[in-house]
Amino acid sequence: MSYLKTQRDDNEAGLVRLWKQLGCVWIEQPREAGFDGLLLRNGEIWIVEIKDGHKPPSKRKLTPNEIRRMNELYAVGVDYNVVEDEE
Repeated sequence: MSYLKTQRDDNEAGLVRLWKQLGCVWIEQPREAGFDGLLLRNGEIWIVEIKDGHKPPSKRKLTPNEIRRMNELYAVGVDYNVVEDEE
């Protein structure tokens, strides 16, 4: 039984490749986490949710689980980063 998300955003592989080229470590998270992964570099950690910026806004909306996690993190002063493209 796999605990990882089975469906990933189309742009995730390209973003992860770019981040690795920049010296980052990407740690993918299970669906239940409410975000796609942890991005680590130079002693910093970012919580990242990836959305495909090429899709219409209605297809990029955060899920209820993602919104819940984002609110929990913001309540304790932790950023929840939504990334849509390489920029």
